[in-house]
Amino acid sequence: MRSHKISRRDFIKLALVSAGGLSLPSWGWVLAQNDYNEYERLARVVWWGTELKTRPDIASNSIRTLQEDEILPWLREVVGSHPTDISQRWVETPEGYLWSPHVQMVKNQPTIPLTTLPMT
Repeated sequence: MRSHKISRRDFIKLALVSAGGLSLPSWGWVLAQNDYNEYERLARVVWWGTELKTRPDIASNSIRTLQEDEILPWLREVVGSHPTDISQRWVETPEGYLWSPHVQMVKNQPTIPLTTLPMT
């Protein structure tokens, strides 16, 4: 039976690479492609930890917590309640409501991939 010895230097390198990989956030939700072709506008979350609410009210129940750069369809803007801030605007999505200062409205203009290279 062979014993595999590892030097102290190799152990430290391996430990640092492992710790670095564990410290990175999960990017699966960013890379997931959603089919929002039917929506003209999309809501891009710009504040990590934004809560999706059941009603346009800060005191309503949270559906889930969104991460920065998450995209949802933007249905319309509504007036709601947020007593600690001047902005009372909320964005309605198919899943719930987002407080408007935490989202950015973007046009839905997906890039169409090229099937052939252009001749120059």
